[in-house]
Amino acid sequence: MERRTINQMYAKGLHFIGDWHTHPEPLAQPSLIDIENIKNIFTQSVHQLGGMLMVIVGTDSALEGMYVGLCNEKGCVQLKCVS
Repeated sequence: MERRTINQMYAKGLHFIGDWHTHPEPLAQPSLIDIENIKNIFTQSVHQLGGMLMVIVGTDSALEGMYVGLCNEKGCVQLKCVS
């Protein structure tokens, strides 16, 4: 179902650039399952992207508890917020 919707949106010029979810931990970190899932999404999707975003929201305050990573077939690199 999700893949069908993604493909329909892609045909309309809208691109799937990543995924987000929550974790029940103060400082969110991706699990091995999270990393494998986004790697599979990256390799099995039709796109021209160098990477996809993975956002995981933890239970700590929004910015401090959030993980944001750029992921491709090799894995994920955490992006840091600089204020």
